[in-house]
Amino acid sequence: MLPMKHNNGQYQDHSAIMTVVEHKTRFYALVKVKSKQSKDMIEAFKLFYERYGKAVRTITADNGSEFISWDFLEYVQKELKIKLYYRTPSSPQQRGSSENRNGKLRDWFPKGISFKPVRQQQLDAVVDKMNAMSMRIVLQGKSPIELFDKEYKTMQRYRRAYEKRKMIKRSHNHK
Repeated sequence: MLPMKHNNGQYQDHSAIMTVVEHKTRFYALVKVKSKQSKDMIEAFKLFYERYGKAVRTITADNGSEFISWDFLEYVQKELKIKLYYRTPSSPQQRGSSENRNGKLRDWFPKGISFKPVRQQQLDAVVDKMNAMSMRIVLQGKSPIELFDKEYKTMQRYRRAYEKRKMIKRSHNHK
């Protein structure tokens, strides 16, 4: 989660960007958040889930208060059935990809800027560019989007096969 700026003391901007990095492919997702209050976090997560929900089984969050409100936890874990894990405090090695991608994001949105005027479409354009960039070492020169698309298609095939087996098993149990 990238934080907001206090604009010269005139007003406090609570807007932020929820950043999500898929571990295996380093695919990056960005969602604008009005504030870190649970209702705004849930709204932001709804957009994330609408776009990527079929590819999400677990999420590892930092230990920010925005990820531990009961409303948010209930929505993610009970309604969406996504397991939520937390990183160990004082363990930067658990945040390498997130820190790297967030640092790269600063090329477009320098530290200290307000996210209030930033639109989701702008974030989408930036993240598309970031996901299209090859990652020389960690992805052997491939881009996150090409690996994510391949993984997503594979996962959907497995999911369809699983659902088919489940239906066959149910039909045999009802005989």
